[in-house]
Amino acid sequence: MTANIELYESTNNGGVTRGSLFSTFTSGVHQEAFNNLQAFWANATGVNAYPYAGKSTVNRGSDAGETNAPAPLGVRDLQLHPPSNNHETIAAFRVPQNGTYVISNIGVRRVSSSGNNARLRVFNAQGTQLTNLNATNNRQWVTTSTAYTMSNLTAGQYIYFGVDRNGNYGYDATEVSWTITKN
Repeated sequence: MTANIELYESTNNGGVTRGSLFSTFTSGVHQEAFNNLQAFWANATGVNAYPYAGKSTVNRGSDAGETNAPAPLGVRDLQLHPPSNNHETIAAFRVPQNGTYVISNIGVRRVSSSGNNARLRVFNAQGTQLTNLNATNNRQWVTTSTAYTMSNLTAGQYIYFGVDRNGNYGYDATEVSWTITKN
């Protein structure tokens, strides 16, 4: 089954209200090397390409200082960098078929040991927060074993994954992971 993910900065603090989709694609690496990022979307280019969503250049479990990596190891994770305000960088999963969906294997980690915290929030189709995980600059994966079931979703609705700065802004490159299954 094919699924789509839409990438954007929310227009409300700590929420998922849709702003304009990230419109600029860069196939190469990000100009600021701490990100470990390539092939990314943003609304700007160069060193101003924040917030963004893209693909990590380092396999899961292989980065210097990375601990507690969830299975599967060796994959390249989705990376989200939050904006400098209290909005979220959103990866919105568009439900491809009517049905019940389960989100599991939720995880987050900061890529850089510089800076402070970043937070991954998961929201249901109504924009209600289901969980949030705080990633600190120790580069350790933070995960939850809780699975979230959403019944009676209609094709075209969204499940939202948002990253925010959770404090001071800077060096907030954040890898995220989750599994979505349709029952």
